[in-house]
Amino acid sequence: MGAGALGDRPEYLKQIKRKIANYCAYRERCTSEVRDKLTSYECQPDEVDELLTFLEAEGFLDDQRFAQAYAKDKFRQNKWGKIKIRLYLKQKQLSSDLIEEGLSSIPEQEYLDTLDHLVERKYKSVMGENAYIKSNKTAQSIVGKGYESDLVWTAIRSMGKE
Repeated sequence: MGAGALGDRPEYLKQIKRKIANYCAYRERCTSEVRDKLTSYECQPDEVDELLTFLEAEGFLDDQRFAQAYAKDKFRQNKWGKIKIRLYLKQKQLSSDLIEEGLSSIPEQEYLDTLDHLVERKYKSVMGENAYIKSNKTAQSIVGKGYESDLVWTAIRSMGKE
């Protein structure tokens, strides 16, 4: 795109650099989100690459840090299981290694304790059903939050409710 459409291109890119640095400083972002944002600012592919390199060099953009923060936040705040978190990280176009690294940042005991709490709370909330139906509805709900079905059923069995 020529200088006519966007005015003085170097000045425009300076503004974009400040804008995108603020965008990344506000919360953790992944490369695909930033790339999409830069494209929406009408940056050319070579400019996008240059700005991404700048953001990475200055510590504004780090996919590893993003994967870890995303996994921990979705687990702690939304009580999502690892299956759902993995799916959303794949949608963010992160590599399998980064996804697994992000998931491994969730403490295993905290994960299991949260699962037990969710199972217990859901089981108690299913009203007027026999134990078999309550267990199945509980399992269906918790698996829907992204928890592994074998872990869910182990938690249900440990409550002695199956």
